[in-house]
Amino acid sequence: MLELDKTYRDELDKLAKNIQASEDLAKYLEEEEEEYYEQLKAGFEPLIHQLYERVAAENPLQLIPLEKRLMEDDFEGLFLP
Repeated sequence: MLELDKTYRDELDKLAKNIQASEDLAKYLEEEEEEYYEQLKAGFEPLIHQLYERVAAENPLQLIPLEKRLMEDDFEGLFLP
């Protein structure tokens, strides 16, 4: 297992900020309706998946730190491994 490269960390941080700033998350937190969470998933999980696949292809020994980062609160449970 290796430490996650800064490039990947920066991309994850940017994704997390976008998730936290998203209108779908605000709606979900306000209404707690499943449809808003599904919209949140549809908007962000493909982006997370692309990064996950890139790390898996380029630096597979960094997958565990990537998965640990995805489990932090600012990812709101999206793309749980």
